[in-house]
Amino acid sequence: MSNKPLILTFFLFCFFNLSLCQVSVLQSTSDPSRKICVANTHLYFHPKGGNIRLVQIGVALTHIRHIAYELYPGIPVIFCGDFNSTPSTGMYSFITNGTISEDHEDWTSNGEDERCNMSFTHPFKLKSACGEPAYTNYVGGFHGCLDYIFIDSERIEVEQIIPLPSHEEVTSHQALPSVSHPSDHIALICDLKW
Repeated sequence: MSNKPLILTFFLFCFFNLSLCQVSVLQSTSDPSRKICVANTHLYFHPKGGNIRLVQIGVALTHIRHIAYELYPGIPVIFCGDFNSTPSTGMYSFITNGTISEDHEDWTSNGEDERCNMSFTHPFKLKSACGEPAYTNYVGGFHGCLDYIFIDSERIEVEQIIPLPSHEEVTSHQALPSVSHPSDHIALICDLKW
């Protein structure tokens, strides 16, 4: 085996607005027996799309489970991205609690006619590495926490979190993006150890 890092990448293209999930398995350059699964996603954006995001996250976590439990049993997982969901949503609850019932209110987020009547579970013990900031998205008419770095709470440690910009910095030009912050999302940055 060479000293080059192993990088296996799997793309999972979800439906609805061309959202996707990229899943990579990375191998330590110093110890080839150590691997980690890193997934990144961008979920559907619409305010009434909670039902769609639940389906998307269910499909993504099923794929991640296949990678981390069947192809590479026992490797830790990092799942990050723009989830377009605040901590009060079913999507966040599902990721952090491992289950979502078929009667959760988010299944009817776009009306009773759109109800999916599905339930999902996943085996991961995930938590937000950066907690629940007041917001990671600050635009005219909305601000809230939509972005997360979810980590395997049993096998990955947070060593440090880089502080977010102050509210004054974010609002100095009213909203995001601005001349000082080129995106409508604030980057979450942390050092992790596994």
